[in-house]
Amino acid sequence: MSKVTCQRGNHPELAVCLLHGRATLRDLTHAVERSLHLCPGGLLLWSAVDGDLTRLSLDHLGALVERALLGPRSPRRWAILARPGPTLAAASLLERLAEERGARGCLRACASRDAALEWLGIREHPTTPSPPNLG
Repeated sequence: MSKVTCQRGNHPELAVCLLHGRATLRDLTHAVERSLHLCPGGLLLWSAVDGDLTRLSLDHLGALVERALLGPRSPRRWAILARPGPTLAAASLLERLAEERGARGCLRACASRDAALEWLGIREHPTTPSPPNLG
């Protein structure tokens, strides 16, 4: 079973989606719609670290690119974060399909959160370290 949740990120133009389980084309299409509703024309970060994109065929991946990146409402930039392995390979294939179909520079597959945020142009504020325990 798969689950996709979307919410606004800590940047005003960022929507974040978390993918869990084996995603279907229907799950991902709905996630694109929800994320664009949250931040129209903005930035998308999808975390597929706990997700699996391997159920998607080449036709499904192409349809996702068509619906998400070539329609009238599409994100400026979309980063997909995944662990090295089959899901990152599927995300990389999405990136290549986007380039081939005219959406070059719109989607990036990333293996680290820092790389994904940097590509999206988001600079997180560093957290303040806790003061030393003096007692």
